[in-house]
Amino acid sequence: MASRFDERLNGAVQCLYEAYAAGGRASAETAWNLRFLEAVHSASMRFHAQLLQDAFVLMATGGRRKGQFVEIGVGDGVHLSNTLTLERDFGWRGLLVEANPHFWPAIEEARPLAQLAKAAALPQAAGLLSFRHVPSFPEISSLAEFASGDHHDRSVFEEHQVESVAIGDLLQDSGVRKDVDYVSIDVEGPDVEILEAILDAGYRPKVLTIEHNRVADRIEKIKGLLDDDYEVVLSSASNWDLWAVEKGLAAEGRRFQG
Repeated sequence: MASRFDERLNGAVQCLYEAYAAGGRASAETAWNLRFLEAVHSASMRFHAQLLQDAFVLMATGGRRKGQFVEIGVGDGVHLSNTLTLERDFGWRGLLVEANPHFWPAIEEARPLAQLAKAAALPQAAGLLSFRHVPSFPEISSLAEFASGDHHDRSVFEEHQVESVAIGDLLQDSGVRKDVDYVSIDVEGPDVEILEAILDAGYRPKVLTIEHNRVADRIEKIKGLLDDDYEVVLSSASNWDLWAVEKGLAAEGRRFQG
């Protein structure tokens, strides 16, 4: 935690220096950085997410309790989980979508309060698909179709057949609200296409985090999909993710004290 906090602090300090050099006015991005640091520093609970996505969600929603989440690409449900803190410490409930069969038993044991969809989420269902589990680095496991789509080495893998599901149908069948509080997308492949399908189905999450792995055209596509409805924030903290807040929520300028 200390190292991640220090990284954010250094980034915020640099932003302040740049703002001062530009005339002494802090930018909106600097304000988000400082609020984010405040949220992490003041919190009494343990965060689990790799980039502190859980802290970001709590900050953006003002520490909301009993919210609703959708996490697409879950891992084991604990290690690097974007939603575990929301569920355990703030009473959130939601839907977990995980395609990797190796993770299903761990998720069922650790996250009994959440719905679990054992399937690969896609814009449209495509029947059974080949999924490659990478034993040395399970978090980068992916559908075979997308296994060569980034810089990760997936040359050693175990292959499984997994069911696919249309994400719009899954959200509807699972009782997810159209204005769901938080959606996390991290599936090592069709992340952008899944986001597009969610939006096309009429869902408008209040907070979004989506992995782009620093691929420029993915970043631009995500921003294009979000258009005028969302504010993209904390680009220095989100690293290989893009984080966005629905503009109405962003305008409230909420603060979280954990």
